[in-house]
Amino acid sequence: MSERGCNHHRCRRDRNLHQYITMIRNEDGFTLVESLIVMTILMIIMLVGSANMKKMNDEVGKNLFFSQLKADLFYSEVYAQSRKEAVVISFFPNNDQYTAISVNRNLYLFERKLPKFVDMKDSNLTSFMIDPQGNTNRFGTVNFQAQNKYYRLTVYIGRGRFIVR
Repeated sequence: MSERGCNHHRCRRDRNLHQYITMIRNEDGFTLVESLIVMTILMIIMLVGSANMKKMNDEVGKNLFFSQLKADLFYSEVYAQSRKEAVVISFFPNNDQYTAISVNRNLYLFERKLPKFVDMKDSNLTSFMIDPQGNTNRFGTVNFQAQNKYYRLTVYIGRGRFIVR
């Protein structure tokens, strides 16, 4: 009996192994065409996503630029008042940059290049001075274009008044 039981188990094991091998051989995989279709769909999704990322990146860059411009103007005003020194802010449309210089020390407080997607347009204000009391000596506007939209920095005569729209 023990011999027969051993043979019975051996036969069952052989039969299971044979079924397993047959199942593996008959298992269908993806065809080349199916794989190419899936890869094409994934590439289209990635392209659409990357186009949106570029738009979003440009928008973030534009917002960052105008935030930096405002921060620089506030910094210049605080510097002038705290050090009791005049500061000159200058805009250079040909070089796509703006600077701030301490008049007494002839020291650059900052020198900023405009991002590639921001252009300085014709303006009636190329420079102005912030005196030690925080007042500006000139008024006017500096025009910018970013992403086909126009923005304007307006500087008013008086105590630290400027607006970016």
